[in-house]
Amino acid sequence: MEATPRGSWWGRVLFVDVGTGETREEALDWDAARDFIGGRGLGAYYLFKHLVPGTRPLSPQNMLIFAGGPMSGTSCPGSARAALATKSPQSGLYTFAITGGELGPALKRSGYDVIILTGRAEKPVYVEVGPNGATLRDASHLWGLDTQLTQELIKKERRGEELAITCIGQGGERLVPYACLINERRALGRGGPGAVMGSKNVKALAIKKDGPAAPLADPATYREAAREATAQCRANPFTSGPLKAYGTVSTVAVTVNGGIMPADNWQRMTTVEEGKNLFGDVLREKFLAKDVTSGDPCPSKCSKLTVVREGPYAGAATEGPEYETIYALGTGCGIFDLAPIIEADMMCDLYGIDTMSVGVTIAFAMECYEKGLLTMEDTGGIDLRFGNADAMVKLVRDAAFRQGFGEKIAMGCRELAAEIGRGSEVFAMHTKGVEVGGYDPRGAKGMALVFGCGPRGGCHHAGGYTVQLEFTTPEIDRFADSGKVPIVVMTRNRRAAAAD
Repeated sequence: MEATPRGSWWGRVLFVDVGTGETREEALDWDAARDFIGGRGLGAYYLFKHLVPGTRPLSPQNMLIFAGGPMSGTSCPGSARAALATKSPQSGLYTFAITGGELGPALKRSGYDVIILTGRAEKPVYVEVGPNGATLRDASHLWGLDTQLTQELIKKERRGEELAITCIGQGGERLVPYACLINERRALGRGGPGAVMGSKNVKALAIKKDGPAAPLADPATYREAAREATAQCRANPFTSGPLKAYGTVSTVAVTVNGGIMPADNWQRMTTVEEGKNLFGDVLREKFLAKDVTSGDPCPSKCSKLTVVREGPYAGAATEGPEYETIYALGTGCGIFDLAPIIEADMMCDLYGIDTMSVGVTIAFAMECYEKGLLTMEDTGGIDLRFGNADAMVKLVRDAAFRQGFGEKIAMGCRELAAEIGRGSEVFAMHTKGVEVGGYDPRGAKGMALVFGCGPRGGCHHAGGYTVQLEFTTPEIDRFADSGKVPIVVMTRNRRAAAAD
């Protein structure tokens, strides 16, 4: 298909039926590219355009839509972004996920703006995409491997090819409803896109990243704007201060001191005495290995490579943990030690499951156990009291492999509450089937609308992110019930526009 690039868009959309191996191209809808800003918007547009109403999330007809935005792969700070859209096996609704790393820039250098996977392969495959289309390659030998070994082996087998790879682990293979995709050590995390990929018998998407960049409409004007954006990031007191030093872990001190970081499955809030063990200075002093970017180029280096150097979890290493992981696998489970959280975060990335959903579901099960709704017989001998870090770590692995009581944790808290019953539904912390983020709306009332009205369920930012404004703007009363709608709408629009 002949296409004329326009304003950093190639003008090409690639469809790949992994069941038949057939590919086709269509021209990018230029009106949609203008009206639906970025990869998140384009993904939603193409999902609603092509997906037949009533399609089951794990059916061959569901789609995995990978898209970049007009800035993806450029030299603008924060532009190493890519988006994925699909129908969620957790909520049954539209969902999206955003990632950093190499995927977004590689997508832009593939010669396509959008890549759409449909169908179901008879045996495991991975999809390799380059400027001339897609090739299905056998992945039978990769099935059963974790996400890091999968990426390593594909790169060895395709020696000489420069590839950006996003793949599933054992969680996606086993159709865990909150399974995610991992590219390098970054996650396309929420709503279960990894289960959708697993249901298609697709182990990975490998995109050639050595092609030319899409031409810009006005290179000189762009370069000036990019320099200004970089200068602003370096001058901004947050992106050059706490974010650069501690990453999103900097948020822990804010929410703990503000009384809104949930503990023990939201039965109470984390105290300062407990929370100080999770602050950014502790992470840097005891666990930091290296400051890294979430994707080049970016002056902040807000991502943190961490390692546990001593104790029962010595040797655990991960990129993270992020704030939400510390909440879900930490305070939500009554755990106030970064070492087991790093261990569990590493396992989630290896097995390809969402840290938030698995952590919040374990926290829910812990409350059920302490209230007598679950017994040690139900849990297979696991003592599920709050604070049992070993139990939390074990259940992360068991959920990914759907083994023992982990089979129940793999259900997610909504489905597990429906099975347990007896009033447990009222403390299953989800909206629309997706476990909620770590900000108690009773101390930042705008977040109640974010959780309740967000398009993908219990996400802390898809429907806006008001907590930052509510904590930093003197004119805003964070405890007020009224006046929050304009803040929610503004932050929702801002985050959607800047998502990729």
